[in-house]
Amino acid sequence: MFWRLILRHSVLLIVILSLLVAGITAWQMNSLSRSLITSNASEDAAFLSDAIRTMRTLYSREIVSRAQAAGMSATHDFVHVNNSVPLPATFSMMLGDELSKLTQSGSAKLYSPYPFPWRAETGGLQDNFARRAWASFQKTPDKPFFEIDTQSGTRVFRYAVADKLSESCVGCHNEHPDSPKRGWEAGDIRGVFEVSLPLERIEQEAAHSLRGAWIITGMLAAIGISLLTLFVRRLKNTTSSLEELNASLEQRVQDRTTEALEHKELAEEANRAKSRFISNMSHELRTPLNGVLGYAQILQRDPGISQSQRENISSIVSCGEHLLTLINDVLDISKIEAGKLELAPHPCDLNQLIHDVSDIVRPRAVAKHLAFVLDVAPNSPPAILADATKLRQILLNLLGNAIKFTSQGIVTLRVYPSNTHLRFDIIDTGVGIDSKAQDLIFEPFKQDEAGKHEEGTGLGLAISRQIADRMGGSVSVTSEPGKGSTFTLEIPYEEVDPDTAATVPLLGDTHRLAEDPKQSFLVLVADDRDHNRHILVQLLEAAGFETIEAENGQEALEQMQSHDVSLVLMDVRMPVLDGIDAVRAIRKDSALQHIPVVAVTASVFPHFRERAFEEGFNDFLGKPFRATELFTIIDKHLDVIWETESSHSSATSEPQASSQLTDNAFATVDPDVAQKLATAVQHSNFTAIQQITESLRSHPDTKPLAEQIAILARNFDFDGLATLAQRLVASGSDA
Repeated sequence: MFWRLILRHSVLLIVILSLLVAGITAWQMNSLSRSLITSNASEDAAFLSDAIRTMRTLYSREIVSRAQAAGMSATHDFVHVNNSVPLPATFSMMLGDELSKLTQSGSAKLYSPYPFPWRAETGGLQDNFARRAWASFQKTPDKPFFEIDTQSGTRVFRYAVADKLSESCVGCHNEHPDSPKRGWEAGDIRGVFEVSLPLERIEQEAAHSLRGAWIITGMLAAIGISLLTLFVRRLKNTTSSLEELNASLEQRVQDRTTEALEHKELAEEANRAKSRFISNMSHELRTPLNGVLGYAQILQRDPGISQSQRENISSIVSCGEHLLTLINDVLDISKIEAGKLELAPHPCDLNQLIHDVSDIVRPRAVAKHLAFVLDVAPNSPPAILADATKLRQILLNLLGNAIKFTSQGIVTLRVYPSNTHLRFDIIDTGVGIDSKAQDLIFEPFKQDEAGKHEEGTGLGLAISRQIADRMGGSVSVTSEPGKGSTFTLEIPYEEVDPDTAATVPLLGDTHRLAEDPKQSFLVLVADDRDHNRHILVQLLEAAGFETIEAENGQEALEQMQSHDVSLVLMDVRMPVLDGIDAVRAIRKDSALQHIPVVAVTASVFPHFRERAFEEGFNDFLGKPFRATELFTIIDKHLDVIWETESSHSSATSEPQASSQLTDNAFATVDPDVAQKLATAVQHSNFTAIQQITESLRSHPDTKPLAEQIAILARNFDFDGLATLAQRLVASGSDA
């Protein structure tokens, strides 16, 4: 299009360019002429000025001083005064007049704002140039002042310099009886010395000097226009072929664009379908899983169950939480791909978080006969501002990988501050990672050769790095095959007051309201599914809360209007009136709008969470939830005084893993029992694993081993169970 326009108006374009070049050339040559005239005039005027002032200085020093020493006087009226010589200033003006007559060009004069009486009419600052020159010398006395002026129709170059008093002149100007000012010192500006030069001769010389430049410029312009004309002609000759080629290319581009748009639309539709599928599947999976984990937690809080029953229930919780972790991994990678992964930083107890993570991974390390070392620097902050859930997720993933790929030696978690960042080093003595695979392992669904022989989706490291990036930090690895690896998590941190840090109670802690007559809380549970309401009601009533129920949003509004409700736990998807419309109605009702309403839903995507807060919900609880999460939210919105009885008391204590299992514990296990355990682990037969655990508890030597197996089973740790079973089988073979 651009070249077509040029070709269509080529003649006009050449004319415009010619005029433009001519105009620019004329302007440039005119500027050069002015510069040359000013330069030449300045040189001539400076030479004449310097010559006159030098002669005046010589006259003052050699003539006047000698004449005065001989008894003669110096006066402006030397013609009428006998035995006298002219004053230096008078001599300067006379010399300038004579030089002007001799060269037939220019004039010189001396003036001052302090003229002697006999020069009052001619010696002052007579015009604007004189006043501007004097003002300029007050600021920069050593810089000449010049302008081009017109006098009697003739262009004149006026050049002025500051007239400073020399040592030989100070005495005369201070002592002369007619001096207009006294107190002069050497170097003071006494006046202005001006030289005026007609510019006619200088301009003629400049024009003569530039005549050659004009000729050369004209020739170059003619050559340029000729070349441009030739170029336009050749361009016209190739226009037809270019237009054909452009038409072909445009058609190809249009075809490819249409194809790309179709593919883009298909990809977007596939992505929308994937998002809908993941959202729906997440909701559908979380809803029944909420029932499984909810009832398991209710049973777990029952003080009347036996140790064996407690362990069975803990296994259910572990299995459910493992399934929840898999669901969350898929959701996390989907959020990352969509750029919607969100963080929720809050003050958290770093010491508790680190020790909780260590307590989770230590049994697995012990099961593989590995030493687990926790090394926390003394200057580590006790509490920081961070998303504790995401930080815990990264650490568990990195430590889990370290234990998984280490068959002997040590796994170390080292924590220490580094300038403005907090570093977590996970060091192992495992198989190591080849340098070519060190970037590959951080990609989704990618694993190195060692990882292909282990269980896992290949999402953990990719998710960990993306979460760290969102935190403003990084996850990196240094490794040498055969010697081990070091994964480093580095995040910026802000230290906070430990008193403000949120502590996350261990799973199984029992919350109860302290006995206080003033503590009376009525919680409304609104959900269309009976089992969801039943779980919440049992957890709340066991903790000392009073509850009422509603099957939909309309019933919830009616219950709130007829009861003094303290807090509402409301599902979002309900018939008749859903949770969104219900909370809108609550916020419009002046009698109800102060009541906190918590969204309890299996839709946990960030956009849904944001919408819940925008519509008026005060908080958000995703299904399935831990009881501690429920009570943490209640504690946030109600002025509750708790009486907490730890489930780790002697009556309900969970057996702790022994950090060392004696060889005797393995040696005393019957080889058939060891083989049965290995088979049960291979087929994920928890009933058989539980039966074997009970039989091992009956013997004092194998009781620690039974406790270890129970802990691994509750944590759904197949790797740890498989390693332990292999050791048992190997011990039986050696026997």
